Amino acid sequence: ELPVRLENQSKAERGYALSRGEPPAPRKAVAVALAPETPVTAAFRAIVLACLEQLHANEDGVLEGRDVEYLHQMRVALRRLRSALGIFRAVFPPETLQPARDELKWLAGQLGPARDWDVFFTETLPRVKAAPGAAAFQALRESAQQVRGQALAQAHETVQSSRYQEMLLDLGAWLAAEPWLGSADAEALARARGPVSEFARDTLERLQRKARKRGRGFDYLAPQERHRVRIAAKRLRYAGEFFAALYPPKAVRRYLKALAGLQDVLGALNDAATTEGLLRQALAASLEPAAAAGAGFVGGWVAADAEHRAAHAKAAWKDFLACEPFWK
Repeated sequence: ELPVRLENQSKAERGYALSRGEPPAPRKAVAVALAPETPVTAAFRAIVLACLEQLHANEDGVLEGRDVEYLHQMRVALRRLRSALGIFRAVFPPETLQPARDELKWLAGQLGPARDWDVFFTETLPRVKAAPGAAAFQALRESAQQVRGQALAQAHETVQSSRYQEMLLDLGAWLAAEPWLGSADAEALARARGPVSEFARDTLERLQRKARKRGRGFDYLAPQERHRVRIAAKRLRYAGEFFAALYPPKAVRRYLKALAGLQDVLGALNDAATTEGLLRQALAASLEPAAAAGAGFVGGWVAADAEHRAAHAKAAWKDFLACEPFWK
């Protein structure tokens, strides 16, 4: 029995919902209860299993189209999974992790477009305050809905595909077999069987250094450079959540709150960049000349909004730099 306990209330939540005739709510990430003496390899299995549970628990909601949040949470689980594999490459032989990384990259490519369109329809368009005319917006919406439908169909087909189901089964078997132990050298094997507390501290310190390095001169960074800061901040945040149980809760919450604020505002800027590509897809699929007017207005509004949000990003970066690392 592993010295690890997954704090997972899924069965209780699901039973309560079904007793009321309601479908389960979208599953969010759950905490993994680790002890300082938990072996690194056991912590890895627990973290990956928690991510797989979140991924699997949202499948029905995606297929039934109940709420865009189900797909969002599948994407969150997928990002956390990929981050976990990246984090543990520092101790496990990379070649043993690569097949899983390749399959998860494939899945991200299949689900990503549908999620991008969900954000466009549920977050971007509702914030556009004015319109150039009803006809232009209607033409744009109809074309965008058509492309969105194709992306959703792709996501549904993927979740129902044999490749996806086999991927989940293979990941479960892979975790049980622990191939990374069989091919590790003596030093790596000692680290894999050592306490997770040391690995967590070293990992968090390394990821924070990387995030701060990428954010140097933050006020003057180009959009592509800020995107790299967002990726680094996201990886640091996920690592902080994975290892949170090892540290004082108050200090963890304060640090992760500052990091989440930075990630959110940088994510909004990234969404603005993504919108440009979505508008091009919508126009390519449209036969209505009026759609161009709607796309031009939305694109201009999003660009102006991004400039406004850039100021908030500067403040969020300063808040992050001022926050004391909880692992020290």
